Amino acid sequence: MAFLENVLTLNESFANEIINNVPRLGRIYKMIVQEHNTEYEIGGVQDPFLQVSILRLLRILRRYSNSFDKNLIEILVVSHDNVCSKISNNLKNGANAVLLECFKCFMVLEPTALLK
Repeated sequence: MAFLENVLTLNESFANEIINNVPRLGRIYKMIVQEHNTEYEIGGVQDPFLQVSILRLLRILRRYSNSFDKNLIEILVVSHDNVCSKISNNLKNGANAVLLECFKCFMVLEPTALLK
C-alpha cells in the first residue's frame, strides 16, 4: 500500500489504473476483516496496520476520482461494523486506529443517502 501511495505522489497519471483496481482492494479488505488469524490479530482486530494502510490509500485515491464512492462506503461500513461489534466497551489502540481512518474516509465523502 505504501508503494502505491508513493507512486501516486511521484506520478499522478497512475491514479486511474489504481482506481480501476478498487473493487479488488475491497474484496481483499473484506477477506482480511472476516478471516480469523490469531497471528495478525491485535486487540481483537485483524491486522489493523494493513486495514489502516488500505483505508488511507482509498482516501488518497478519492482525491482523484469519486467514481468508487459506493465501494468505499461498503468497505467503511464493513470495517466500522467489524471493529465495533467485536470490541464494544474497551477499544484498544489497533481498533482506535482503524476507526480514526474510517472517520477520515467518511469526511472526504460527499453526503449521500448511502451514508445514513
